[in-house]
Amino acid sequence: MSADGSLTVHITSPRDGHDMGFVRWNADPQPAPDIPGDSLVAKDISPDGWAVEAELSNGRIASTRGHKAICMKVVSGNLPEGHPYKLRGCVVKGSERQRTPWRPVHA
Repeated sequence: MSADGSLTVHITSPRDGHDMGFVRWNADPQPAPDIPGDSLVAKDISPDGWAVEAELSNGRIASTRGHKAICMKVVSGNLPEGHPYKLRGCVVKGSERQRTPWRPVHA
């Protein structure tokens, strides 16, 4: 986790280990590609039929489900500064879901 509370988790295939994308909690605004603070990001870079989802412990979800790779989804909204949360990434295909462990982040 970075000093501002942000964290990026790279997602690899549970089957063969190829790079599928990443999930990110963005605590503070990023100048490029203009992602606001308090944003949950899911990026799918692999045209393998799996979607990438980012989950925040408060119920916020960013999902690439239903979109072709390469795709990035950003879900934002102000949260109380300094409040602790947890982030995890998922890969989903139909009803199948594989999750990473929860990782601490903060707003």
